[in-house]
Amino acid sequence: TCSSSLNPTNLINKQFNEPSCSLCLLHGGALKLTDDKQKWVHITCALSISGVIFKDSSIRSSINVPSQLFKREKKLM
Repeated sequence: TCSSSLNPTNLINKQFNEPSCSLCLLHGGALKLTDDKQKWVHITCALSISGVIFKDSSIRSSINVPSQLFKREKKLM
């Protein structure tokens, strides 16, 4: 029998309940909340995209992302 955590329905529901990165739109991974407390971004996306600022770079916190960098549409998978 299949355990409930490996049930395909549970995996799909988990993916849609997890936050997605507002820069690349992928789910999961090392996500941090942005300064506005409404969007999530991957730490690697924030580090690799010009214009994104960590106010405290030593602990990678307080991420400021200019609004024009946020993706407007979800990718079709």
